Amino acid sequence: LAIAVPVCVVLFMIGLLAVSYGSYTVHVAGLPWTTVVILAESFAVIFETIFIWLFLKKEQKLLWVAVFVIIMNASSLLLGLLVF
Repeated sequence: LAIAVPVCVVLFMIGLLAVSYGSYTVHVAGLPWTTVVILAESFAVIFETIFIWLFLKKEQKLLWVAVFVIIMNASSLLLGLLVF
């Protein structure tokens, strides 16, 4: 069971990506692409910073958590731009 569940989750995610890739349209009411990306990334950084900081039971400094989250989101954005 400890091996079957992660394998099933990975297979489900691969299937979900294969079925849904390219079959959606993002509606942002005419906002420029850069504005949407900045707003989305800002929301992600703020939410993830607070969530991870609380998950760590405030043992780490909020600034260190924020720097970590910013680095992770920046690398995710750059990888996404490179791949897609």
